[in-house]
Order: sequence, then C-alpha cells, then structure tokens
Amino acid sequence: MARILAVDDERDLLETIRRILARAGHELVTVASGGEALAELAGDPFDLVLTDLMMPELDGFAIL
Repeated sequence: MARILAVDDERDLLETIRRILARAGHELVTVASGGEALAELAGDPFDLVLTDLMMPELDGFAIL
C-alpha cells in the first residue's frame, strides 16, 4: 500500500483517481490546488505525487 497525493483542479477527475487507487488499497489524499498540495507536502511524507501540470496559481511544476 502506498500513500499517494493527487492534485488536480478538476474535482471529477480527482474523484475518479481516488476511486481507482483506493480500490487498489492505497491511502489517497486529494487536493484541488497547488497551495493545498504544499500544505499536505509539509506534513507526513507521500510515496507518490500525481499532479496536474496546468493549474491556476501554482502549477504542478511549482509544487514539486
């Protein structure tokens, strides 16, 4: 089981990702902005970060 952070400003896409990865037994945290992602990344570590590259404010490159 992996701890995964998924970042995307499209909530429907986040929900799809959450369902697929949770069904596979992974612990998933989903956020809808780069700012939220930075807050999550400041806490407990993640095994994997899946991020949208084109988002308003902070894009995927800026959070990693």
